[in-house]
Amino acid sequence: MSHFLAHLTRDTYHSGVAVAPLDLAPLLRSQTQARLLARIFWDQPASGRELARRLGVTKGGFYGYFAGRADLLDAMLDHWEAACTQEVADRVTLEGLQPGAAAMRAAQLTWRPGWLLDVDLAVRDWARREPSVAARLERVDRYRVDFLREQLGQVFTDPVEAEARSLLAYAATIGTHYAGLPLAAFPAEARARVFDILIRQAPDERP
Repeated sequence: MSHFLAHLTRDTYHSGVAVAPLDLAPLLRSQTQARLLARIFWDQPASGRELARRLGVTKGGFYGYFAGRADLLDAMLDHWEAACTQEVADRVTLEGLQPGAAAMRAAQLTWRPGWLLDVDLAVRDWARREPSVAARLERVDRYRVDFLREQLGQVFTDPVEAEARSLLAYAATIGTHYAGLPLAAFPAEARARVFDILIRQAPDERP
């Protein structure tokens, strides 16, 4: 049983006082568990009993932390949103990279295979059917594009150019995950060149 699930099965109240909020990181940041929970996004509404069964915990353990399915998913979305926006930006900032390299690094951290990507794609599918999730996804996408614009604004002096390249880079990144032809089908040099074209100035454009 994972560290997270062990926490779920313990007593969640002592003398009527709630324990500290549950840390979702060990669950979401395990790729296997992320895939399990991602499937919940696509399912019809499930009861607390059913969710507890899927997570391998008791019904009492589940309700000790969550009021129901919506509460669990809201907590998961909160954790995912922070991890794929502010945490990525903070990490890139700490690495002290140049603007173009910082944009590339943010993309690598966000879109490499792992739990962030699994949950991201699940949320995008879920957002097509749930307006509140669509609003949250828009906020996440806006944060990411704003980060790109800030980085590329230090490379391109024309704000329209920086805006356009931010849009193209973000659309290209997401689109590769929905195309019928997998990104891996293209040579690594070609994949790198796509983003090099989008985020770097041509020699005759450099000051």
